[in-house]
Amino acid sequence: MKDKQMMKTITGIAAPLPLANVDTDVIMPKRFLITITREGLADGTFADLRFDADGHKRPDFILNNAPWTRATILVVGDNFGCGSSREHAVWGMRQLKIDACIGTGFAGIFYDNAR
Repeated sequence: MKDKQMMKTITGIAAPLPLANVDTDVIMPKRFLITITREGLADGTFADLRFDADGHKRPDFILNNAPWTRATILVVGDNFGCGSSREHAVWGMRQLKIDACIGTGFAGIFYDNAR
């Protein structure tokens, strides 16, 4: 049976994250994988991009700056979500209120986890 393609309208602020080959280790670093539940993962999402070693927000990361702090859409580079089959990456993005990613290509397992 073929997958049914759904069209859904999503409105919101779109934040550009034009990095290619962002893997699931970048989206959700392994030190945040201490849970088997889907709760409490927002802080770990993009943690190494969002925060410095002391836990302070990096001012040069897009999601740390208005209006993108309220972004619900990410415009991403090619091969977004590559790497491991880390479901926590998708769970954390959803907890950050990211409803959609727009890009030229997504890693297969990430794509499946995000559906």
